[in-house]
Amino acid sequence: IPYSHFCEAARWALDLRGIDYTEVGYLPGFHFAISPIARLRGSHLGTTQPNGTPLLYDHAGGGNVGTDSWECVEGNPRLNEAIKKRASACQNARVGARAGEDQAGDQKRGATSCPVDVHSPIPKDLKEILERDVGPPTRTLAYSYLLDAKTDGGKGDRAFADMIASAKSGWMQRSILGFSGPRAGLASAMHGRMVKDEKHVTESRERLAKAVETLERHLARDGGLGTFYARAEDGEKRPTLLATTTAALMYPVVWPEEVQTVIYGKTAVNLESLPEGYRAEIARWRATKLGQFCLDMYKEHRLVGARAAAS
Repeated sequence: IPYSHFCEAARWALDLRGIDYTEVGYLPGFHFAISPIARLRGSHLGTTQPNGTPLLYDHAGGGNVGTDSWECVEGNPRLNEAIKKRASACQNARVGARAGEDQAGDQKRGATSCPVDVHSPIPKDLKEILERDVGPPTRTLAYSYLLDAKTDGGKGDRAFADMIASAKSGWMQRSILGFSGPRAGLASAMHGRMVKDEKHVTESRERLAKAVETLERHLARDGGLGTFYARAEDGEKRPTLLATTTAALMYPVVWPEEVQTVIYGKTAVNLESLPEGYRAEIARWRATKLGQFCLDMYKEHRLVGARAAAS
């Protein structure tokens, strides 16, 4: 699912490692109905949802090497072996690249090291917080506005339609969901599963608030060293995969501009076009220290070596 924040966390980690991959996107609903995800996941069906995304599959290597977003972020023996065989080393990746800049500009800067520490493990307790109290709640909050076609002049549905129309997925999927009827049916099913009711939305907001407080304490402790940052051999303080994963899973409620360049290759949905309630939600989380940290992570690090959807 191109705009999924769990897929974005995996995509960011793969970009940082310099892994050469081809992204095949499926829109919600179609990833259950027509995608080969469950079949390709094969013997790892018991480890996660059969049709869940993302799935990293190595055709040449003969199997899946990342059964979910966490395996793509943290690595595993299968993925690590694939990296050794097929990935370009991070230090040779284009560093400091921005959309519209050419390779000659990168070479002039002479940057040769990965700007993010991809080796420091994500602490288990913080991973559990991200997996349980950040990822699902931010999705619930975002969809509570995007799947609502009735309030604020239908801005939520229009934004959802723009996301679908701009997504890197099959043209037939985009065409079908371009019609209001099929899109409304999908929105109703998704709302029932992930938004549920106002009580669930409120509980999700409260869970996220507690998670943000906990993560902010770690961010403040020793300047985040040992968790959000690691000290490189050259003495530089560099963000870790915990930092990039946190930023990715928070993106639905902080709405960084850069994420749209990566996902759509353009600005598909302007912040100003979102429902008023969603904009207020975003303003709330942007005002937190963690929210600002996530925006800074996107601004300073996301487009470094990223493979934008338009490329």
